[in-house]
Amino acid sequence: MNGKDSIVFQNIDQISGLNQPFTMNQFVLGSFNGTKYSIGYFDNICIDNSEAPVRPRIIGLVPNGAGSYTDFIKSDEALQNFECINEVPSDDGDTFVLSNTPGEKDSYLVADLPPLYSSVKCIQVAANAWYEGEATAKAISLFIKMQGTETESFSPIMNLQKYPRGYTYIVSTSPDTNQPFSDAEINGIQIGVRAELEQ
Repeated sequence: MNGKDSIVFQNIDQISGLNQPFTMNQFVLGSFNGTKYSIGYFDNICIDNSEAPVRPRIIGLVPNGAGSYTDFIKSDEALQNFECINEVPSDDGDTFVLSNTPGEKDSYLVADLPPLYSSVKCIQVAANAWYEGEATAKAISLFIKMQGTETESFSPIMNLQKYPRGYTYIVSTSPDTNQPFSDAEINGIQIGVRAELEQ
């Protein structure tokens, strides 16, 4: 499966065959009775023990416009920068943006959230990236840029490999308020990438 999904466990408070209640705070993927199986790759697992009145959802938002920065070189002159990186699923490098200058940034507007949620748990920025040859910028950081205040929040620097790989940055509170994101903040946000020196 190339996409996203939510696994929800609800109203589970007793193990079959046992008479005592238990608290479930973890689950296992890729293993059964101590035997390991390779069943796939997961870019993010979130175990959330909060009481939710509605089923949680993962909503994928892709770039749909140019942001404040367009420092990166685009692979296709007929396209805008954001159009070179907004395909789902990834086209594995047929179109891309690139930079070999540490500090250069590219940012993008994203689509608004649909009106089908009651609160925002977090934002995850994701990128498919790699380096080629004897590059100067062999690392990236991902970031969000808030509308109005222009506040930027950056991920730690992440070293790249010579093959395409997924990188993520999770932000659980607004950098402006240190509180959960509001719908207005999400709908005005920019996401982006900055070229970095290898760490």
